[in-house]
Amino acid sequence: MMLNDGCDPVAPPALSPELTAALDAALDAARPGEVPGATAAILSSAGNWFGASGVSDLANHMPLQPHDRFEVGSITKTFIATTILQMVEEGLLALDDTLTVWLPAALTDLVPHAEDITIQHLLNHTSGMADYLNFLMAQARTDPTVFL
Repeated sequence: MMLNDGCDPVAPPALSPELTAALDAALDAARPGEVPGATAAILSSAGNWFGASGVSDLANHMPLQPHDRFEVGSITKTFIATTILQMVEEGLLALDDTLTVWLPAALTDLVPHAEDITIQHLLNHTSGMADYLNFLMAQARTDPTVFL
């Protein structure tokens, strides 16, 4: 699957089979043995490459595919913050909007002072909301499947 990198309305040329094979081999070599799978992408005017190494399902030894989805951790904060700031710039939301503006009462009723917590508070990590990880770790002591 070729994707346009957004810089040029014309899709870049296909990479040579030799270069594609070399990139695939490099990804395989770079993946530590204890890591079940990894994906990588290169998007450029010279061509795009989407690679995968390892497996996506340990029990069934299903090969990982470049288009497979992953759960992600802390790195998403950067992407979410960027998207939110773009939405502010486009006038779709405001930094002083509160949780109650955007979330249903079923959720905000569970958050103390939700009517006072703004998007800016969330972005600045100054909302006063408790760290959910402590709660999850406490649950995991009695239910190790909490993270599955």
